[in-house]
Amino acid sequence: SSLKEKRVEVPQDKFSGEEIPLQEKSIKELQIENYKKGTALLVNVHITHHAGTAICHTMRQFGPSPKFACMGAGGGPWPPEAETGRKGLFSTWSSYEEAASRVQMFRPYFHFLSFEFIWWGNLHQVYFEYDNLVTIIPLRHPIDRFLAGGKCPQWGHVIKSDPNETNQADYWGYANSDCADNYALRILANNSNCHDGADTSLECLESAKNLLRRFTFVLDQDCLGESMVALGNALNLTIPYTAPKKSHRPARDRINNDTLWEFLNHRFRRDIELYEWSKSLSIVKC
Repeated sequence: SSLKEKRVEVPQDKFSGEEIPLQEKSIKELQIENYKKGTALLVNVHITHHAGTAICHTMRQFGPSPKFACMGAGGGPWPPEAETGRKGLFSTWSSYEEAASRVQMFRPYFHFLSFEFIWWGNLHQVYFEYDNLVTIIPLRHPIDRFLAGGKCPQWGHVIKSDPNETNQADYWGYANSDCADNYALRILANNSNCHDGADTSLECLESAKNLLRRFTFVLDQDCLGESMVALGNALNLTIPYTAPKKSHRPARDRINNDTLWEFLNHRFRRDIELYEWSKSLSIVKC
């Protein structure tokens, strides 16, 4: 596609309420149609432990994706003009021209790629409104994500099981760590300071909501199998239902400590509010 295509300028972070503006809706419809035609690139914004591996595995069945975890070259095919091994920061796709240049670089090689985020991603800079860019983001309940561990340097190596009488000190340390603090919210917020525990501001929460409104698709990991089927239906991909590989007890039962449970719900309250609100945008309402 040419850089001369009609641009649709959508003010960033100016949407209010949960209704999708008509202008934004038409952009998303155009993005979906362009993917069906083979010109749009599908990009997953992967917050660690938000189904990135499962989605990568599924999308590889429908076309080429980067060899290393759908993110990096890994010795596989790679555009020669792209950064060696990686795609560079998604935040640099920050204008119509830059997004178009990146999509035109990667689309001949891949139909799908992923960016993983552990800390603030500066994602508000991304030109999500480019008509040949389809974006997806899976979201997960913050306490379920907390129990999955994650790339928290100290605690990921120390904690090997659900809370029990032998690891309470480790879990309290993990619960109070900077790494665990409002994990998804801090990645999606409009500044790098949105991780202040229970005191994380309403402004941080609202900025993350504004960002989620700009994605083409929001998925709820609570019903990932059904969400992937629905995503496939929208994109003309025959994605079969896949049941979760693991079946966990409810998070409160796994925590098995009322004091820790209440602490996590209080400290992560903004992250939990964001997740619960995101269900209003999800392609499937679990």
